[in-house]
Amino acid sequence: MKASDYTMDPRNSLAIRFLQSRPIQIGTSGFLISVAQDLDNRGSLSKGQRESLESIAKKSNWQPPDPLPPAVDDRGERVLVYVTPGHHPGNEFMQALGEQYKPLGKIGVRVVHDPVFMALLDPAPLPMDAPYRLFTSLGAYELTGTGWARAGFKPRHPESADTLNDVVSPLLSTQDSEFVFRNRLIDGSKRGGGRTWWVFGERRANAIREVGSKCA
Repeated sequence: MKASDYTMDPRNSLAIRFLQSRPIQIGTSGFLISVAQDLDNRGSLSKGQRESLESIAKKSNWQPPDPLPPAVDDRGERVLVYVTPGHHPGNEFMQALGEQYKPLGKIGVRVVHDPVFMALLDPAPLPMDAPYRLFTSLGAYELTGTGWARAGFKPRHPESADTLNDVVSPLLSTQDSEFVFRNRLIDGSKRGGGRTWWVFGERRANAIREVGSKCA
């Protein structure tokens, strides 16, 4: 999602980063994805929404990982800078980045955050070979090789880290970071459920750029 003054305020980072830590869900119903879509649409949360997320994070003993350095994606007409919510990369960094890419004809630099929601959507009714889609706050991604099984076609499993790492990870990764999906077995027996495989996504830094500084 596009960064805003609200998302860059450290006081709001816990709630936003908690949303980013949630697994991919099936469909778009539920409290957390509803709140995340509000955040994506408005660029902010209500006081009640923020406090509810902070309360859920506290009750689940969730703690945010260390913030990552800015990750730069220069493949498009506009340079994207992925930053951790609540951690501004600094004016010096942004100025140096703009000066670096200005001679290359880029139309500007946009600061964004990793997805605050990810939802798996069923294939469209038509065409018959339509794939599943991963709907996120950064856009929708068609999961090539998935879809309804039919004669002569054995689809890949859409809710799989292998599929997502093949199709979506390259689009969200950068020269200095990798967006990785991982399967995780969740034991829900204490909440009356069973053991279920969920898929999580996270960014990992893998290099240091010549231009830039650590997040403030």
